[in-house]
Amino acid sequence: MGGSLKPDYFAERVNLSVLLAPVGSTANIPSPGIRLASKFFKVIQYELVEKHNYYNWFAPMPTLMEGVLFACDLPEVKKACFEVLGMLHHEGVDDPKAAETFMSNEPAGASWRTFAYYSQSINSGKWSLYDYGPLDNKKIYGTSQPPLVPIENYKVPTALFSGSLDNLANPVDVANLSASIHEHVVFEKQYHLDHFSFAGIAKDCSFFT
Repeated sequence: MGGSLKPDYFAERVNLSVLLAPVGSTANIPSPGIRLASKFFKVIQYELVEKHNYYNWFAPMPTLMEGVLFACDLPEVKKACFEVLGMLHHEGVDDPKAAETFMSNEPAGASWRTFAYYSQSINSGKWSLYDYGPLDNKKIYGTSQPPLVPIENYKVPTALFSGSLDNLANPVDVANLSASIHEHVVFEKQYHLDHFSFAGIAKDCSFFT
């Protein structure tokens, strides 16, 4: 997005932008759970942010993670833990042991506004700037509705690495991103990988070489 909002600044300083599992627009995320959460995001925001001042979503929680790892060693819950872990990696594509290492460093922290922005994109089907609400939008943007991301201004040479199994950087959204910046795409390849495969948990990480 920075390359669209400040194209000259980034074009002068970035020789190549390498995007792994690039989440640009989230309009076509297929996950029913994520779409349902987006639909009721204002309720979630009220409960977590406005009532309990919980701003750092998915903050590092080492004590909780130690408890989870301990619980997952218990025979009674091992199957349930395996099923949850299965949601974070694809059998046959990702390495379960590497996924466990990945989870030992997660969660790592993310602002609630990150999720609010994803929710806005999913609900509107548009790739717009952040929606602060009609009154604040008017003050910030000069319009009651947030303007679209000016992707036409983007001019940084870009390599796109995406996954056919990715439900976050959905192939449709990646294709739309590619079409929007096509003259600046210097490399593009879709791999038989999921979103977190690109975090180094894939059995075959040759895309790094």
